[in-house]
Amino acid sequence: MYNNILMHLKRPAPYQQSQVNFWNDEHISKHMLKAHLDPDCEGAKEQAAN
Repeated sequence: MYNNILMHLKRPAPYQQSQVNFWNDEHISKHMLKAHLDPDCEGAKEQAAN
């Protein structure tokens, strides 16, 4: 059991492909869409270069 917990606490290597469909999670995708559509939320948008 502890080995399983430790495995999930390890930081993945940069650009390592995930085994989890993170963006398909109903909770995550609903809140990400809400953030992208919110004009006051700067963290979820790519800003145009000036």
